[in-house]
Amino acid sequence: LEREAELAAMHAVIDAAHGGVGRVIAIEGRAGMGKTRLVGEARALAAEVGFEVLVARSADLEQEFAYGVVRQLFEPFLAALAPEERDEVMAGTAGLADRLFGDEELTGAASGDVSFAVLHGLYWLAANLASQRPTAIVIDDLHWTDAPSLRWLTYLSRRLEGLPLLVVLGLRPPEQSVEKELLTELIADPSALVIRPTALGVPSVATMAREEFGLDPEDEFIVACHAATSGNPLFLRAILDAIHSEGFSPTAENAGRVREIGPEAVTRAVTLRLSRLPTEARRLAVSVAVLGDGAEIRH
Repeated sequence: LEREAELAAMHAVIDAAHGGVGRVIAIEGRAGMGKTRLVGEARALAAEVGFEVLVARSADLEQEFAYGVVRQLFEPFLAALAPEERDEVMAGTAGLADRLFGDEELTGAASGDVSFAVLHGLYWLAANLASQRPTAIVIDDLHWTDAPSLRWLTYLSRRLEGLPLLVVLGLRPPEQSVEKELLTELIADPSALVIRPTALGVPSVATMAREEFGLDPEDEFIVACHAATSGNPLFLRAILDAIHSEGFSPTAENAGRVREIGPEAVTRAVTLRLSRLPTEARRLAVSVAVLGDGAEIRH
């Protein structure tokens, strides 16, 4: 919903990359804004036009492992190749990265130095793959990616010209990441297409409610849902599901229940995010919750 312009832009970049004009698509947004859905759409579009798609998803608990995302991308693909095919894609300079997939000593602390030879070898591995068939590298939750993998992505993104190689990234704003500088550098490249999904409007809330309940929602109910979630797609889906599971209908009479029920999925998401923040941040969040809308820092 409300993503027609974003989909059209991605389609154009994917078609161009298939023709040899490699580029980065970075989908940046707060939690619940639909980044993963757009990453999935880009992945599907790439597969439809014949890309070899390599996929990885970063995780908070894995960002201390060097090259973790690189391994996710390439290890399953390389493992599925016949020996002669593997030799072909690892030929030449790409061989510099070969030890990464067999040397456990390279999985140390993610903050360690990254060998230029490994970066260069990984670049040529991706280039060799793209020379055989247009290739798409798709990574979701990039804000949790380990530092060496991010450095390689930055190295790769500056060398996409002339390659049928597409890089699709889904991430939260860089300031929410441990590797703020690396993420900022990666998506600040002028050649990157940066998509920032916006909140959904009232008509989209009505559409989602209609799909959830199987009947037309009343205006007061729609407005209450939009106000309670600020148009965040994840929170909207969660609150509609919660209300439906409680047996209520999308009527004006039940508009007040929107704020009372409080979707469990939202509670879990917020609690998890707060648990990762310093004690001072949690105290501030609790104070704001008590003081309510309009609270100021000085209070």
